[in-house]
Amino acid sequence: MKKEEFKKWLEYKYPDSPTTVGNRISNCLNVEKFYNDLDIHIKKDNCKTIIEELTYTTEDERSNSIPKHPVVINGNLRTGSATLKQAVRLYVDFYSDYINTNSLDTNNKSDVPKDNNILSDVYNKVINFNYDIKKHADVNVLQLEVIEYLKSLLPMYEWDIECHISDKYKDRVDIMGVSKTSDYIVVIELDAHRADQIAKKFVSRMALLMERKVVYIALCYPGTDNMPKPEAQKYFNYCTQIAKQLSTGAAEKHFEGILLQ
Repeated sequence: MKKEEFKKWLEYKYPDSPTTVGNRISNCLNVEKFYNDLDIHIKKDNCKTIIEELTYTTEDERSNSIPKHPVVINGNLRTGSATLKQAVRLYVDFYSDYINTNSLDTNNKSDVPKDNNILSDVYNKVINFNYDIKKHADVNVLQLEVIEYLKSLLPMYEWDIECHISDKYKDRVDIMGVSKTSDYIVVIELDAHRADQIAKKFVSRMALLMERKVVYIALCYPGTDNMPKPEAQKYFNYCTQIAKQLSTGAAEKHFEGILLQ
């Protein structure tokens, strides 16, 4: 079991409940005492056998049936089995996120989006920005250096920072480029790789720019250990799908997420 990675994932899922985090890890470790490494079972059948054996119904309880699983439970057999099953399911969910993130590196320079030339052009430049974790710990420094970098490589856009996009709302775009040769605008938002920040900004920007052609890039710098990259990657995928669905008529929308390292 990937204990430390699972712990970080749980801490993000249950930020206000360290007891829940500790209990779910303890539950999985308890299951492993009788079934060995959960990772092996995930690769075998996604833990389906374990989950099935941990199922102990109300009818089983009434008939005092012997459980299918070998795990020793102190206390109520039905609720104890259900708790262990829930923990294993959580680990399966975590493992899926973990594998997806490690098999699809969003900072891989050969993995360039192909569905839009403007997106590809901007993405190719942004992903090659030379990020320095110490120097760019100050987000203002990061913002200024990214825009200067883009001005030098993509002069066909009018670049600016802290741009208002609505007279009604106070929302400001971190970096925006207005194309001199097309109807597209480029929106680049700088955030820690925290899923709720990624989603919140994307939804608000899309709502305010519904009638515009938009290339949106979530440029995410390293956050805390409580901000798991698998969760950020999952929301990158969600945003990509939403952008495709929003691309109606002339108002095309394109999204890409980048994890700075």
